[in-house]
Amino acid sequence: MGEVYGRYKELNKLKISIRRIRSNLENKSYVDSLPFIPNKTIFNSDPEVIKLLVSPLYGGKPSYGVRELIQNSVDACRELEHLYKTRAVIGEYKSEIKVGVYQTDFDYYFQIEDNGMGMSPEVIIQYFFKAGASYRNNKDWIMNFTVDGETQITRSGRFGVGVLSAFLLGDQLEVTTKNINSERGYSFTASLDSTQIEVSNTIDRFVGTTIRIKLNEKSLQELKNQVESDYHSNRSEPAWFAW
Repeated sequence: MGEVYGRYKELNKLKISIRRIRSNLENKSYVDSLPFIPNKTIFNSDPEVIKLLVSPLYGGKPSYGVRELIQNSVDACRELEHLYKTRAVIGEYKSEIKVGVYQTDFDYYFQIEDNGMGMSPEVIIQYFFKAGASYRNNKDWIMNFTVDGETQITRSGRFGVGVLSAFLLGDQLEVTTKNINSERGYSFTASLDSTQIEVSNTIDRFVGTTIRIKLNEKSLQELKNQVESDYHSNRSEPAWFAW
């Protein structure tokens, strides 16, 4: 401490005498002698296990992935709408969700974009990336959306589980988001094989979330077949399937 702060004229007046602090945890023989392992140890899951969960949960149908992602966007918009109604956020609000499949030079992409709550860094790390974690158990969510233990809004999706269904559409997600209480937006690219995901915090965007997925051949063909089936049944093409 003295080495760090003693170099500065003003801080040197503190007369810090401690030069270094050492721990016996640096001593391997001491660590080996402990009756426990001094490491953070919790239940976790390998990405391969998560892959095995996706198909049984959703039947391997990419249309279920579309449904789950839409439900998550609907929930995000309902939450923000509630905050406007209760004057927790001042102003006017009209929810909007855009869903589509579009083609680039060589590839097809599924994209869903909403102007809902958006995600904070805590939500991204603790809930979006954690299979089965429910944001409804978070103290901030309980404070904002419950009264005397009763939920004030209806949630249609299961956050943290539904996001797994996105991988029925493709192998990689591109996500940008901005929370209603954040000054900046965040972006990241993730796959089930990712060993490290970098979340960038330099994105300039509106409040809400956009998820883009490069469609694999199987999911693209199944979505096309679904569209054709819906067209013949209803004589109208689904609005979300825009080329």
